[in-house]
Amino acid sequence: MFYKLFLITASLFLLTSCATDKKEDSPTSQPQKCNCNDLYFDDLYGHFYLEEKETPFTGVCETFYKSNQQLKLHKEFKKGKVSGIFKTYYEDGTLKEESQFEINFQHGYKKMYNPSGELINHSVYRKGELEEVVFPTDDVQ
Repeated sequence: MFYKLFLITASLFLLTSCATDKKEDSPTSQPQKCNCNDLYFDDLYGHFYLEEKETPFTGVCETFYKSNQQLKLHKEFKKGKVSGIFKTYYEDGTLKEESQFEINFQHGYKKMYNPSGELINHSVYRKGELEEVVFPTDDVQ
């Protein structure tokens, strides 16, 4: 009886510890940061990769203006897909556009700003398709 109880306990311990270790060692669970120009896109699978084609990129990529090193572009990725916030900036660092993406599709809000930082367009997308223009509205008097 003691032997059976020991085997069951040991088996459960091994199963739970293996599942936990696998998640911690997974390369896609470790977000990275890189230059967007270092990523490449695989047309066949629709994934972005940083180095080896075996591990889709998870993390953030950014590019900077050469003239003043201000942030130009910020993209978030999850398992090789653009998922999260996508931002572009004017050369002086002012936010130009902010969008939400999910699995390589624009999904959520998209806000565009003029060089003074004023909102000029606010739209909502669903799976890459324009769903609603929130601002400007046609009924402005």
